Amino acid sequence: MIRDDYNEQLEVLRNKLNEIDHELISLLIKRFSITDEVGTLKSRFDKPIFASSRERHIKDRIKTLVSEAEQAQINGTEPVNDTQAANDLSKLNADSIIKIYECIFEESKKRQIR
Repeated sequence: MIRDDYNEQLEVLRNKLNEIDHELISLLIKRFSITDEVGTLKSRFDKPIFASSRERHIKDRIKTLVSEAEQAQINGTEPVNDTQAANDLSKLNADSIIKIYECIFEESKKRQIR
């Protein structure tokens, strides 16, 4: 009986993760499509692919969003539209999120070089 409850709960959680994975993939496809356009624009105007100031800006924005989520959790306010998302985001370390973005940056640069 306990095992069935465990399996049911696990299945529900895994289904939620699958839905999130679907959303993440969809968003990454959209993001890479836009970075492809950025690459085309940079090429057309003979601009370099790598923009350290842009990456720095994104990393700073991530740190700000995580900090706001942490403050919202402390204050009970919402920095984003979804309270649960704010609470979940605050559990993440900004450095962990930045590492994920660094992988996205690298892939974006590879795609733009083509």
